[in-house]
Amino acid sequence: MFIAILVILLFFYLILRYRNYINKYNDINQIPGPTLIDIIKSYRNSDGLINFLQSLNSKYGPIVKIWIKPLPPTIITTDSEFLDKIYRSNDYFYNASFADVKSLFRNSLLTTASRESWRNDKQIIMKTFTPGFISNHLLVYKRKYNEFIEMIYENLEKPIDIQPHMRKIHAEIMIESMMDPQIKMTQEEINEYMKNWLIYFDLLLKKMNSLGILYKFTNNYRTSLKCAENIIKIMENLLKRHKNVSQDQRAKNNLMYAFIDSGMSDDKIVDNMNITIGGGFETSVIPISLTLYELGKRPELQEKILEEILTVIGPELKEITFNDLNNMTYLQCVANEAVRLYFPSPFMDRLLPNNVKVKDMVIPKDTQVVFHLSKIFKSNEYFENANVFNPDRFLQGSVTEKTLLWFGYGAKQCPGKKIAYASIKLLLATILREFKIYPVKDHEVQLKSDINFTSVTGIPVIFKKRM
Repeated sequence: MFIAILVILLFFYLILRYRNYINKYNDINQIPGPTLIDIIKSYRNSDGLINFLQSLNSKYGPIVKIWIKPLPPTIITTDSEFLDKIYRSNDYFYNASFADVKSLFRNSLLTTASRESWRNDKQIIMKTFTPGFISNHLLVYKRKYNEFIEMIYENLEKPIDIQPHMRKIHAEIMIESMMDPQIKMTQEEINEYMKNWLIYFDLLLKKMNSLGILYKFTNNYRTSLKCAENIIKIMENLLKRHKNVSQDQRAKNNLMYAFIDSGMSDDKIVDNMNITIGGGFETSVIPISLTLYELGKRPELQEKILEEILTVIGPELKEITFNDLNNMTYLQCVANEAVRLYFPSPFMDRLLPNNVKVKDMVIPKDTQVVFHLSKIFKSNEYFENANVFNPDRFLQGSVTEKTLLWFGYGAKQCPGKKIAYASIKLLLATILREFKIYPVKDHEVQLKSDINFTSVTGIPVIFKKRM
């Protein structure tokens, strides 16, 4: 009898707890969203979970909830008030979605839940990424872009799929430019690093496209851990080699040395170097590739950019400096439009450390708010004729600093923003002063959103030598 009473009391206690839990999210419960059946079906859909999530705002509106009770709900939004209150606020810095990459990035700037740790790590990077650092960084870009130019000359007037070339080039650039020049990674080391990187994120995508309940018992999970271990070992080896360089022999403006001198632990240095390299190359591929693709269809835009290039550096094929790039104001508009229209990832999230009132709703602490950035950047609510590639919009004063969200905002702004802009401008200037770009007849880009966007049909263009 006593046991029966305890069971009944426990039953009512759990019901009360569950009711209180549901009441906590009362305002969120009023937000439209998919049913549990819809969510389960999305895992069976060949398009995958990320494409399903991208479809929700078009179907349900600017604020959508995903709630599999009793798990906490998630909000996916394109709403301007959510952007103002949360995305643009310096109070919210933690990206809960990156918990899935903890096995690779462990306690990095990307995955730490400690505000103090995140702030300290970011300050080291910001202090290192000076104009001098960027100028030195661009030397590696120039060398790799010249290799790309040589490949173009070997394939003049033939279709070239830019996408795989940009991925390889920018991966090698990020790896080489973060190292002391006297510490050379072999091509075998670079290939091993990239192979493990690509396998790791391919398996992560497969995990996201499954229910994942038994994922930790699968071969894929064990393989992903092995890939993470290999990537970490390669970077640990590079760290040891940097530590063996005497102070007077060290290269200046080097991020690895900045981390070492800060007293940061070896594990954190390795993690932050890996996230800096990864964040630098994966996010460049689609914006740069599709800008070249757009220019192929727009000869008048190519000539407008070329006119500015010749005005700044003259007609001779002399070296383009960082100062030259800063003086190319229209090319800056092109770079902004490239990242706006072809933002490399569909989403970015924030985890709320406290209750937030938005649109007369109370969004409770620990709710994950996901911003559908690729949709926001292509919305006519924020940009006129948003789906048209039009760099001139950045000359007209209609785009304010508050709208330039593609490199984050405020304290969460990407520390590599200036380097990213410089690299886009450098590649376009290098190519357009030597070549005209032409489209491949009847080709259509078909973007697929994995963790980052990719074109399943490639991104081919044709280059012809300028006369």
